[in-house]
Amino acid sequence: MSLSHMLLIAVVVLVLFGPSKLPELGRAIGKTMREFKKGAQDLMEDVHASAPKEERKDVTPRPAPDPVSGMMLPPVAAAPERPVQQAQQAQTQQEQGTKQAAQQIPQEKPADTRRLPE
Repeated sequence: MSLSHMLLIAVVVLVLFGPSKLPELGRAIGKTMREFKKGAQDLMEDVHASAPKEERKDVTPRPAPDPVSGMMLPPVAAAPERPVQQAQQAQTQQEQGTKQAAQQIPQEKPADTRRLPE
């Protein structure tokens, strides 16, 4: 609303109620607004007081029980990362071990595919 609209409403109220009734009208509107605010505040307090308080739930993971012994196992820690050089050394040792194992296995002779004369 613009200023001109508000002035027009004020003039209409002044003409309808007269200068002697305006203070009484202002007091009545003020009391009504105060009571409305108080009632709304009481209603909100009642709603908050009657609402059940939510309990906080513990959501931390628990260790899984051991199905064999029934004991609780501690959480598994991540394996530490090995440096690249250690990984390369382990790979070369594994390759050498595979070569040695292949040398120890006796070589099979190829099957004789010759035919007997008839």
